Amino acid sequence: MRIPTVDGIVNPLGFERTGAVQVPWKIPGHKLASQNYAIAVANAVKGAKPYENRVMWTARREHPTERQPLWIEAVLDAADGVRDALADLIKDIKKG
Repeated sequence: MRIPTVDGIVNPLGFERTGAVQVPWKIPGHKLASQNYAIAVANAVKGAKPYENRVMWTARREHPTERQPLWIEAVLDAADGVRDALADLIKDIKKG
């Protein structure tokens, strides 16, 4: 999924061949929007937790020793919540 913005292309979901889902893949210049999005996705997807890094927030599988990607099955099981999170992300990005 690609969302064009004045800051560049935003990729809120990245799907890998293994079935892993990176949430988000890339959100340049939108750290606050990525925080709200990661928290909303983590609330929707069972076993997910939001994490902050230097440039953005991500939603990953909670694990005691390492951060692991979400899996496509878990994201599809939470499709309604993920869809709502995406809609809110788009609104937040368009607000600036």
